[in-house]
Amino acid sequence: MNINGVVNLERRTSLKRQLTSLTVALLFLALLASTGTVMAQGPISPTQFDITGFLQEATLTTAGDAHSGGTLKVNGHVVIVPRETIVIFPANALTWEEVFAQAPAPYTGVATGMARADVPTPLTTYEVEAVGNRVGDTYIAGLIYISQQGLNNGAGFINFIDYSIGEMRVGGVIGDSTTGNRLRINDPTGKFGRV
Repeated sequence: MNINGVVNLERRTSLKRQLTSLTVALLFLALLASTGTVMAQGPISPTQFDITGFLQEATLTTAGDAHSGGTLKVNGHVVIVPRETIVIFPANALTWEEVFAQAPAPYTGVATGMARADVPTPLTTYEVEAVGNRVGDTYIAGLIYISQQGLNNGAGFINFIDYSIGEMRVGGVIGDSTTGNRLRINDPTGKFGRV
């Protein structure tokens, strides 16, 4: 290697050291600037929730307002029921206000007759499933299902229909009237089954 090659090699090595030092200094300044800056936290994005449990309490915001919302309490969580919310029952769908308006006496209009806090206390418990979004510490329902035993369900093929008494058997031996679960449709109007 000649003298020019050695000089060029030294210049390149010196230039690399300078660039490395400059890069480290810039990274240090960027790190220092980022730790010295205080930034406000942005809005909290909603997260989903799905709570199932006994209906502990239920309130109505405005009695007589068919579009009214309110609150419900399940597993200790207070859930906001927005206006226009439809509550799904096993055989019906009602607005939140109709849940109160169609409650049996002595609850009619003032309570649901299903919440543990209702006076008098209902004879049985009612299961509620509330699905919605949690914004901060506030639970806001999107879907509400209420039943007595929603998790106690089954499915199967209809294996026998007895038209004379309005019953069917589900999940048994095909054609056998003594096997499977007995099912009778409760239809006081006679529209979908026997009266």
